[in-house]
Amino acid sequence: MRNFKLMTLAAIAMTCLLSSCGGSSGSSSDSKFFGNVPGIYVEMVAKDESLKEQFKNSSSEDEAKKVFTEAEAAEKEYSVEIEEAAKALDGKTIKIESTPEITVNSPVTLTFDGFRSKTDMTPRFKLAGDAVAAQNYQSEDSKGLSTGGGDLTKYKGLSQHVYLLGFDEAGTQVFSQKVAYFPIDLISDAELGVKSGTNLKFEDFTINKKNCDGCIKATVLKLSFTEDK
Repeated sequence: MRNFKLMTLAAIAMTCLLSSCGGSSGSSSDSKFFGNVPGIYVEMVAKDESLKEQFKNSSSEDEAKKVFTEAEAAEKEYSVEIEEAAKALDGKTIKIESTPEITVNSPVTLTFDGFRSKTDMTPRFKLAGDAVAAQNYQSEDSKGLSTGGGDLTKYKGLSQHVYLLGFDEAGTQVFSQKVAYFPIDLISDAELGVKSGTNLKFEDFTINKKNCDGCIKATVLKLSFTEDK
């Protein structure tokens, strides 16, 4: 009985490794921007849910061991598939549309930067490109700091987050993720914010449980100071 309980915990831990994307099923067909990486994630979820259901219905330690073995094999298989698909995107450029807030001067390049950790098969991609603030921008936080008084120069260099938004063919937003930032500066003697013409500092992009479905559906990409449009 003790061994069965230990096997239960081990199998649950293993299937959790496969839970890198949630709540859907599909195929590994190419997405417009991110190859077949999001599709493989969706397949991984379907496998994960199947294994969890099988484990839930296991009536013996032998059955639980079988599920555990299958989960181990699936984890290794998906790790290889995701890495190969992610590496295939190295050097790929994606078109991000300009907006009244942010001007994108060049396509943005993807470079695979490994997995989030040894136990988390979430691939990271470095982003590189040329984008600038199209006009001065003040967030509510910047406005609050501006009215707080004192020496505003001490806040220079703080980060204004920028999000990558994906939209489907109908114009519906399907995902958002923080991918870059603008350094905050004085836009007047008494106002903090992002100055027009400031270069955007790109960070990284991950295909994960929150955005994998959206990455498949997205046909348009935009940058935004807010998560929702």
